[in-house]
Amino acid sequence: MRNWVNRNLAVNVGIALALGGGKEGSRTLDSYAGGGPQLGLTVLLGNWRHLAVGASPQAGVFVFKPGGGSTTSTVIVQFTAAMEGELHFGFVGVPALSVGMATGLGFLYESTPGASVWSIGVVGPQSAWGVLTDLFLRYYL
Repeated sequence: MRNWVNRNLAVNVGIALALGGGKEGSRTLDSYAGGGPQLGLTVLLGNWRHLAVGASPQAGVFVFKPGGGSTTSTVIVQFTAAMEGELHFGFVGVPALSVGMATGLGFLYESTPGASVWSIGVVGPQSAWGVLTDLFLRYYL
């Protein structure tokens, strides 16, 4: 959810939910459930005709618990600083609809029982196919 506080600043709030499990051949895969909040800001850097460009820092904390009554859990902490481009479809009569893409830097920390890892890397599309699969659609109410 994005709420514009003023013309150039928006507050973003989201929640991630995940459920998983299954089988691979005859082997049963572990099931899990998890989720957590994601908070961020969007600062509008430029707006020209139907194109908007913004900076979007955000942070999220996500907890995953395995199925089967286990008391262990995995915690993921994520920070991203991304530039976002958004093309609004006002030129075809649907100004509330847009398509966009974001790219930038991200920090990820993952803690599991007995191990923890962290990484810094690029977020967003990293290949020609990624340009198509990382597009987002947004509709403003």
